[in-house]
Amino acid sequence: MGDLHPVSMLITYYLLIGGLVNELFVRVPVIRALSLAGRTGNPAQTPLAGMVQGGTMTVFIALLAWFIVRVASCRRRTAVAAIAS
Repeated sequence: MGDLHPVSMLITYYLLIGGLVNELFVRVPVIRALSLAGRTGNPAQTPLAGMVQGGTMTVFIALLAWFIVRVASCRRRTAVAAIAS
């Protein structure tokens, strides 16, 4: 339960960055043209946008795992030091 704060922060950041990626594909003309490449429709639902979103998710899952391990090891050291003293 103590690791909820860092996890919540990273999930919030992931949602913000994911929204930014979608907005970039919809609003920036160069990226929009690159993603559509002769197609019509929503540029945020193209394969290129899906790959970028997948990469973003992979990075955030790795960060999430790293932060969970880092916070747990820091708290373990603090608990051991408190018991020892």
